[in-house]
Amino acid sequence: MLRGAEERSYGHGQLRALLRRRQLAEEATTRSARDPLITYARAIRSPTAQRGRCRSCPLHPHEVLGPLSRLAIADPPALTGAIEGGLHLLQGPAPGPQPCESCTGQTVADLLAMVALLEQHAKETLREAYHVILDVPGVVP
Repeated sequence: MLRGAEERSYGHGQLRALLRRRQLAEEATTRSARDPLITYARAIRSPTAQRGRCRSCPLHPHEVLGPLSRLAIADPPALTGAIEGGLHLLQGPAPGPQPCESCTGQTVADLLAMVALLEQHAKETLREAYHVILDVPGVVP
């Protein structure tokens, strides 16, 4: 019911863009709330000790992906900058304690998934708003 009122107020295209931004925010929130997958064979002493080490890790998904959910709604251009910042964090030596493999692997996978989702949303928005088709089967850019 409310969606119909919002659509009449903002228009169909704007509402779809807002819904995509909300989906990005929800995805970032979900991914940042998960604990990294701990490989127990490589855990330092015990799974509990490894979880404690992961919580202080500078590349924990919560540290890198946490700000993305707010930016997806409030400032979409800053969202791409924050994703780039996360990718740059992975390239160089991290500040503070040495990052663990569990956090690094999970953060890489989550950032790649966020980039893919952001790219998909950008293509859909361009297709709907400007009738631009970016993926043409059989054509290599």
